[in-house]
Order: sequence, then structure tokens, then C-alpha cells
Amino acid sequence: DKDYRDICKAIKGGATTLKDLEVAIGRKIKVAYNTDDSIKDAQKKVDEAEKEYKKDPEQAFKEMQGYVKAVIKGLQPGCVLCGAPGVGKTYRVLQQLKANGYQHGQNLAIIKGKATPRQLYLTLYEYKSKGDMILIDDADSLVGPKAPEDVINILKAALDSTSDDEGRLVSYKVSGKLLGDEENPVPKEMYYNGSIIVITNYSAGQLDSAIKNRVFVQSLDFTTEQLLDIIKKILPAIAPQKLSSQSEMQAYDYLNEMAKNGDHMEISIRSFSTCARLFQVCEGDHDFTDDDARSMIKEQMALQY
Repeated sequence: DKDYRDICKAIKGGATTLKDLEVAIGRKIKVAYNTDDSIKDAQKKVDEAEKEYKKDPEQAFKEMQGYVKAVIKGLQPGCVLCGAPGVGKTYRVLQQLKANGYQHGQNLAIIKGKATPRQLYLTLYEYKSKGDMILIDDADSLVGPKAPEDVINILKAALDSTSDDEGRLVSYKVSGKLLGDEENPVPKEMYYNGSIIVITNYSAGQLDSAIKNRVFVQSLDFTTEQLLDIIKKILPAIAPQKLSSQSEMQAYDYLNEMAKNGDHMEISIRSFSTCARLFQVCEGDHDFTDDDARSMIKEQMALQY
């Protein structure tokens, strides 16, 4: 009964796929079903259509660069990049920001991990000037279906494109004095003129609609084959000081083999690095063979899926 209630709540919160449900309730879900051949054929057609719909990664990343560029230029108050964990979203965005003169701690603030509504407001206050940028990266407490209402309201105000000449009015009305991290008094309302980029593994369907209406939203969702192709193109740039080219090629070839065999796994740059490290353990070590590495990789991919 509890599982049923959790799943129903997740669906009402915007979950539309099995992966959405797993993210929403915080655990893996096993599904078994029986269907007749006509339904199986229909599902196969749907899967094929969905595969065709997914954009080519190069085009998707080019468009991502365009969205970020519009935010940097101040043409849009923010953008949200969601989906496809471990494909280099953060790396690409940071490279683009650095190329445009952004430096962390100066005109760029990066929020990762847990953050409270107060911390969000204080960061907005510190980086409120035109040209300032806030990057919210994998901070689940600030985005997605579990984000507190206070956070959503602060982000809605900060991203409101219908601002007046002074900027976007953001309020944080709390009782008593509002103090910064160094105990300095901070006003409870301000005009915000900065920009915000959000990177999240939540799907677009799980985001608050009022937030989506204020920003550019992009879904970076790729097939297993596309993800492997992304990895192949950037092999030399993946931890060159730690991973040998031999271990990387062995990992790529074995993941390709697993994908063709239909093994359940989640492909990402992180999972690829895990596989390459296991092959590297075997290099020059007579106690471990490539077969041992493959066995460990199979276990890791199954446990991480």
C-alpha cells in the first residue's frame, strides 16, 4: 500500500516515466507485465519513434551553447538544462562561462548540493548585479518536485522577465533581522539583475511549470548508442593523467558489447570512467585478468542501474 501511495504521489507530481518515478521516490522499481503481441508491436513502434525523436548530441550541445549564450547576453534571465546525467553538461557550461570572463567567487557563484531558501536568497543578493551569474548544479533541494515552496517562489521572482527598470523584485520576508554569513545585515527585499543557469538530472516534466515559463528549458536525453558515441569522441579528454588509452578503449569496447547484448545499464562519463579504472587495475598485474575486469564491470553496471 505504501509503494502504491508513493507512486501515485510521484505521478501527480509530474513523473511520466519509470526513471521519473525512481528519482521521485528515491529507490529502484521493478516492473513486470504481460501483454499480447499486438500491444508489444505497438510499444515497439512507440520506442522506435521516441528513438528517432531524440536529437543528435552534437546538435543538442550546439543548442545548449545557444541557450547559455542568450543568458550571458542578458536576453533571457535564465535557462534550465535537464536530463542525461554524466554527459558533460557542467563541464561544457563552465567552459563557456570561463570563455566569457566568468570566475567563481567574482562574478560567478556555484551552488552544488544542499542549500536552504536563506542561502539561496543571500547568494542572489551577493550576485545581484547585471552580468553576475549563478550556476545551480545538481542541487536537488532547490529544483524538482521536492523543492520547498519558499525556494520556488524566490526563483520565480528572480527569473521574472516582466521586471521594471530597476530589476526583478525578490523578497525574503522573515521575522527578525536577516543576517549574512558574516553577521552583516541584509535587506529583506532587493532588485535582482543577475542571471541563473540550472543544471539538473530531473526531467523537464518534474520541474515547476512557473519556473519553466520564465526560462529556456532543454532536455538532454540520449539513447545508449548516442551516449557511447559522445564518450568515443571525447576519449582523449577523459582523465588523461589517470587513465591509459588502452584501458579506455577496452572499457568502450566492452560497454558497446554489453549494449548490443541488451544489458541493463546507465551509460555516462562517470560510469565509463569506472569501467576504465577496472581495466587499468589489470594492466601489469598478474593477479587480475581482463575477464576479472569484465566481471566486475558487469556487477557495477547492474548495481548502478
